[in-house]
Amino acid sequence: MLSTLGLISGLLHPKRCCWQLSQSRGVKLFEIFSREKTAERKQRLKEDIDKGYFDDFGQMKTTHGKIFPAQGMDASKAPLFPKITVHAPDGSESQFPPEERAEASLICLAFRSGAEDSLTSWRRPFQQHFHSSGKHAHVALYELALIDSQVMSIWPFRQLILSGGGRQQQAAAAAGSAAAELPATALWYFHDVRPIIRAIGCTNKLTGYAYLVDKRGRIRWRASGQAQPDELHSLLQTSDDLVSSQGLD
Repeated sequence: MLSTLGLISGLLHPKRCCWQLSQSRGVKLFEIFSREKTAERKQRLKEDIDKGYFDDFGQMKTTHGKIFPAQGMDASKAPLFPKITVHAPDGSESQFPPEERAEASLICLAFRSGAEDSLTSWRRPFQQHFHSSGKHAHVALYELALIDSQVMSIWPFRQLILSGGGRQQQAAAAAGSAAAELPATALWYFHDVRPIIRAIGCTNKLTGYAYLVDKRGRIRWRASGQAQPDELHSLLQTSDDLVSSQGLD
């Protein structure tokens, strides 16, 4: 009886019906905060308290974003870049790194937009180097954004992030011939970032990171913060070596 009256009332009062539907959708939208997520949220809160934003700011002040030094890694000891599911600007999902990989792939990674200058300092010299050498077909370039906010992972917030990133990617590709020949593929990760942090050591969320991955998916070189001349030389030399050896040494 009550349900029937409610249906009739909704038909007679469409505005009220729409409000109820909107309210229902709103509840579903934020089901992520349900009881089943309580334990997970508590664990994440504990980790955030143990190492929060103030710690990241303090570390940035003392290290200038250099969380670890630029360093190459021997093939026998190089860890694999973790397999993750990422989103492209059009919303499509894919596995990353892809199965078909270039001899050398530079992955510029960040959590916050404030690290864009850091990523650019690695990306542009990489583009220019392989544009001038004519070997751009043997390398790949990615910009990977790790979104650690659960709210931002929900539609429509996620869609806003993806559409905005797509426009930025198009503008960057039109900026010059080097960027056009070797465009940076923009990707977003909207899941739990903790396994990635543990796997590749990107512990500070305020700086940017650069990882050079070979054809087998191994991290052969890494750096953090703003690129320095000697670090760029090391990156480009390692990249050239991987291209020459087809990334399989």
